[in-house]
Formats: sequence, C-alpha cells, structure tokens
Amino acid sequence: MNCVYNGSKHFDSASIVKAIIMAALLRWHQQTGTPLSSWEKSEATLMITQSDNDAATDLWNELGMDNLQHFLNLAGMGETQLGQDGEWGLTQVTAHDEMLLLKLLTAPNSVLDASSRAYELHLMANVVDWEAWGVTAGTPSDVTWHVKNGWLPDATGWHINSIGTFSGPGKNYMIAVLSDNTDMNDDEQYGINTIEDVARLVQGDLNNAKLTGSSTAAARLAAAPNVARSRASSSAVVPALPTPSHG
Repeated sequence: MNCVYNGSKHFDSASIVKAIIMAALLRWHQQTGTPLSSWEKSEATLMITQSDNDAATDLWNELGMDNLQHFLNLAGMGETQLGQDGEWGLTQVTAHDEMLLLKLLTAPNSVLDASSRAYELHLMANVVDWEAWGVTAGTPSDVTWHVKNGWLPDATGWHINSIGTFSGPGKNYMIAVLSDNTDMNDDEQYGINTIEDVARLVQGDLNNAKLTGSSTAAARLAAAPNVARSRASSSAVVPALPTPSHG
C-alpha cells in the first residue's frame, strides 16, 4: 500500500540529490566492472554522511551528465530533471521518483546489485548527528533508519527535504517528504518541523499497523500540524508495512 500526497510535484532537490549521485556512481562502476577508488570512497563518505558539498561537486563532475542521466533512465525516474551548469542542488525531484530510488536501494533489482545497495545504505545509516533529522523522527528503537536530508535557502525561502528507508523485525518501509516555501515557511526550522511532524504521524501509524487505506493515510498526512497550515507544497509517499502476522 502506498500513501501519496502531491507525489508528482517538483521541488528543488538540495542535498537529497546526493543519494542519486551515489547510486549513479555505484551503477557506473558496476557497468565498468571496476571497484570504487579510495578517493571515490572518501568523497562518497563525506558526501553522504556529512552532506559535504565539495565532495558532491567532485563526484557529479566525475560522472558527468550522461552517466547521471543514464542512471535515471535505468531507474525509471522520468520525473527527475538534473540541475544544469553544475547546479546539482537545483535538480528537480518528486516524491514519486524519490520512492523509486529508495526501492532500488532496498529490494533486488537489475539496476543496483546487492553490494551496491548495501554500500549506500551503510553510508545513509551512519550520517553524523547533525544530519540525523527529518523522516527519522519517531522511528521506534527496534527499527534501523537510513536517511539523506537536504536544505536550500533562496529568495523564496527555505527548501527542506528528507528521504529514508526503515527496516526492523517484520518491518520494511520508506518515507520521502519534500517541501518548499509557502507564506508560513519563512525559516529553516519551520521546514524541519513540518517534515518531522509528518514523519512522527507516519511512523506511529505504520508501526502500530493503523493505516488501512491510501485515501485515509493521505488525508491524515495532509492534516499533519504544519502541513495543514497552507503546506500545499509538501508531499510524502509511504509504502506501508505488510499486514503483520498474529500468534
């Protein structure tokens, strides 16, 4: 079951595009049959765990637009538009496509092999403390999260995004929440609070097996405290847990 709220609306990616860069890098090495160099491993670690912008620029430039677009094509991420002239943070993303990326990282597929998936998820599970916010809010103690966040200020306000995958005993799910400024969203913390309000709502419902249908879930997401306050630009996609077994 999926819950979608404005799933195909475009947002500036900010740093969540780094998860795409990482996946494209891993796919490129799969195709060439070569391992990541020590330099690439160092840059990748900085890019994902610390959201280092210089490392992202280095790997973006190394891959080039053709390789990045090739990955998007393979992934079926047709709604994603790469940022031009090196402006990777202005890549246009949708919650729909971010969920496709997260699915590639969590389930067997023909684009990323098991080693590649495990490598990226390991980095996303080991972000530094100041990167461990967003969709991780409300995660139960028995659930492991893997996260990538992004934030970008411009003349219109703050753009705050968070994507993550979650796994635990009998639990596998993904959350993507993207936001941009509205009249109410005039600072970074407001955007973070909005995402974390949504995350806590979803985490609570998923882990208590309360979501019974996508329409009900979408309505509850739209009514989250900050989303309800003119947050029509927010979007979230959540694949729910399988029906739990009893006994």
